[in-house]
Amino acid sequence: EITANIVAAVEPELSQAEMLAVAQKRPENLNSWELYLRGLANMPAYGRRRAETKRLFEQSIEADPTFAVAYAALAFCYCADVYAQRADDVDAAVATMFDLAKKATAIDPRSFRIYLVLCMGHILKGELKQAVEAGRKAIELNPSSAEAYQILALALTHSGAPEEVEKCALRCLKLSPID
Repeated sequence: EITANIVAAVEPELSQAEMLAVAQKRPENLNSWELYLRGLANMPAYGRRRAETKRLFEQSIEADPTFAVAYAALAFCYCADVYAQRADDVDAAVATMFDLAKKATAIDPRSFRIYLVLCMGHILKGELKQAVEAGRKAIELNPSSAEAYQILALALTHSGAPEEVEKCALRCLKLSPID
């Protein structure tokens, strides 16, 4: 209980710090890092900056093809396009998202963000068992992430598991009561 309360107080700050310092493997190329951070800074306004944001993540990958979180971020963009019904070709966007997530996983399978994207992608494809597995893997890799509990709750909602959804939602609120 004490640990959960500490995490709930600190987690929103960790998310801010994560944007600035990303707790994953840092790229070999600092230009890649800067491009990635600029892409992250665009995410709150992604709907208006889709092309620019994708381009920044693509440039980050070009500058350092071993920077896994840049692949995950670009994959998330394709996923967001489908969810927002902005993808010109839904099947191609989903395929691209899975391809990028596969590349990211091959580079660094410890990044929980990859599994968030995979969870959402599996939901899009109606692969609910795989979606729940990916959501659980994200939590296993980062049990302090409110976002991971939120995405798992989404998968569980589609899977018809209301009791588990409630547990995830409550955990998410406990970890990040402000968001």
